[in-house]
Order: sequence, then C-alpha cells, then structure tokens
Amino acid sequence: PNLRGGFGAQLPIGTQDTILAEIDANEGRFEAPEARSLIIKYDASLDPEGQYAEITNQTSIMALYQKCVHLGCKVPWCPTSQWWECPCHGSKYNRWGEWQEGPAPRGLDRFAVQEVEGQVVIDTSAVITGPSRSAAVLNQPPEGPHCQDSA
Repeated sequence: PNLRGGFGAQLPIGTQDTILAEIDANEGRFEAPEARSLIIKYDASLDPEGQYAEITNQTSIMALYQKCVHLGCKVPWCPTSQWWECPCHGSKYNRWGEWQEGPAPRGLDRFAVQEVEGQVVIDTSAVITGPSRSAAVLNQPPEGPHCQDSA
C-alpha cells in the first residue's frame, strides 16, 4: 500500500453526483487516471444476486482497473459498441468489464469503491480479480459496431 497518496492508496475522486454526470457526458464512462481506473455506472437492480455489491458498497459506481487482464494493455472505451475493447489482441468486455470475446482469461479486474464524507473513494491498495469468463450478470450485447477487430 502507498501511504503517501498515489496509486496503491485510497483515492478520493469526487462526489457521486459529479462522477455520474461525467459518465453521462462522456458516452458512458469516466476515467480516473490517478487511480488507473475506468469508472462506470452500477445499477444494483441489474445485479439481482448482488455479485458486485461488495465492491460497490451501495454506491452507483463501479471502478474497473484500466489494464487488460490478457497482457496489460490499457483498455479504451468503444462508444459505438458501448464495450471496453483492447487494441492489443482484441479482448472485449461489456460495460461492467465482464469478458465477452478474445484471449483474456477473465473479466477486467476491479477496485472497491465506497463513499466517505460525500466523496467517492477508490481503494487501489488491493486489486480484485475480475469475474470468470462465464460471469454474465450484465446481459449487454454490443450496441453498435466494434472499434477493434477480433483477434
């Protein structure tokens, strides 16, 4: 853990309302570079078994680690498919970072999120292993053309 503040620490990234507004303004995602995180909306009603409840801690926000779990490339957002699509080897993940296609062994890794005194805090001191390939909590097909060709 980084006790001085940067990556490896608990990092405040703003209020939940501000972050949700940024997500809406940025085609479905918000990036927090200081936390190496991709921030997306989490709707607990779409997660009836509460698979992601522990890492979202009753917030409407989920923090995905920006690194592809295949070989570590930064995974950008594809605004047309509304998926995360790795430019290196074609792994694709739905909005919640669940594996959809490609060589990645699982979904994107995550960080726990909590709200502390009105601020959303991402705990980057512990990377939470992403869901297995068979996880399919968010049933989200691509919403348009892919930005990356399949590998």
